[in-house]
Amino acid sequence: MIATPGFSYTILNGSGSGSGTGGDGGSAKAAAANPVENLVIQGAIYYLQTCSDIQAILKQVELQGFKAVDYTEMRRLVDEALDQVKSARLTYEVLLKTIAETPSNMVFIQGLQNFDYGTFMKENGLIEPIFKKVEYYLCRGDIGGLLAAIYVELKKIEGNLNLIKRFVDIERLPDLSVFWKLNETSAAALIFGSYATRVFYAVN
Repeated sequence: MIATPGFSYTILNGSGSGSGTGGDGGSAKAAAANPVENLVIQGAIYYLQTCSDIQAILKQVELQGFKAVDYTEMRRLVDEALDQVKSARLTYEVLLKTIAETPSNMVFIQGLQNFDYGTFMKENGLIEPIFKKVEYYLCRGDIGGLLAAIYVELKKIEGNLNLIKRFVDIERLPDLSVFWKLNETSAAALIFGSYATRVFYAVN
């Protein structure tokens, strides 16, 4: 799930509806009753903070057009982003294990399988390549697969941040393409989760 304030209300929120007795859109009551939803919300909070830190890192890169890079600040931001994305990744590791051990809510799963994805995409003007990835998992009722896809992206982001850290620690910046990739990967993962949330709400 992705909630906003990301991965639950805005990112992947509602994914817990596919497990146990389901959830009700990421509310505190639902999260307490549904461990899957609770973990999704926790992961969303960590990931949203990661994205905020990434944007601050990119701001520092842009500022070099006006002044020397503040490596003390850059190091702080990179370390903070790494802490947050690592927490998100570890939360997703627990989440994937939990969802694999939790009985499916077949009413919700059938709703996902019967959903009109093509019409929904057109009516909401969604980005087709990203939405098609969401559809790939949800039309099969494969919420676990969807969450695993997010997990893979978290590992990519963590790896990219570690690469940047190696340069920043010696007061250098890597090639700009590294920052482009970081920005694009984190943004695409955010949209992916947001689109999944839209479908979960529509089915609920």
